[in-house]
Amino acid sequence: MLSRGLPQRHHIVIYMLLRSSVSHLQLQASLSPSPAEVSACLWADSRLARAIVSAVDGEDSEVKVDGLQSSVSVSQVSAEGALTDSALPLEVFVSRAPASGPDVERVSTGTKFALELWLRSLETSDL
Repeated sequence: MLSRGLPQRHHIVIYMLLRSSVSHLQLQASLSPSPAEVSACLWADSRLARAIVSAVDGEDSEVKVDGLQSSVSVSQVSAEGALTDSALPLEVFVSRAPASGPDVERVSTGTKFALELWLRSLETSDL
């Protein structure tokens, strides 16, 4: 949030929408994220994506968690690049940037924007 000052750190993220007849479990077996670049990854369904994008920084509106569980399954990436199952609290995914004080772990604005575009693509999909 630029209203809090210039960024202290940054990173570049490339988003890719993949449509595949292969299941996410089959794709997961072939994932090989670089531990220097990735600490964890997850497969997000549309319900989780909607909850994430409903948590808009700077707004006090209700976050729509629509029956989601209190934790989200993720795959943590070890220093060697191996994936291990873990869980993070749902709160991490629906947290907002505070108006003041230290920042909190949360989904970035750019990622929320990419998820919003993905959700829109589901609405217009011919599949």
